Amino acid sequence: MIKQDYKSFDEVKAIALFDFVCKNTNKVDLKEGYFEMPKDFLKYLSENKGGSCGIHSMVFKLLCNKAGLKARRIIIKNKDTNFSHKVTEIFYDNRWHMYDPDLKIRFDESLKELSKKPDLLKMKYKKTTHPSYVNLYLSDNEVYYLRDTRIGSYIQKFKKIFLK
Repeated sequence: MIKQDYKSFDEVKAIALFDFVCKNTNKVDLKEGYFEMPKDFLKYLSENKGGSCGIHSMVFKLLCNKAGLKARRIIIKNKDTNFSHKVTEIFYDNRWHMYDPDLKIRFDESLKELSKKPDLLKMKYKKTTHPSYVNLYLSDNEVYYLRDTRIGSYIQKFKKIFLK
């Protein structure tokens, strides 16, 4: 259902693409190792209809870029345990907005803004299958903005797989 109070067409595109990724993927562990991206993540996704946070954030970022939206992937890594989680930020309405396609939640705020809103983070992550992930955002952990280089033909493969 389309809500009437969107700020821009870019927000509508971002939410539509987010909904598409969430409806067409499931959270599953990677066969090649949980913390590794498969060599061809779109093939993996088509065969398994799912993946880890890295795959979900990559597919969402690629689709947003293809739709003309500025997007970036972020990895939040626990300094003590090396556990990490990847999310995507999309730029529209003159600011960044965080989306977590792996756990199917989105925010109107950026990761930086959310770090100052622990109650909002706790409320949204509490409803997911992994509520403890909220601790990654509220602790003094490492945050990396990823520069993805594997774009090229992946978006075409994704179209062939899902958009037939």
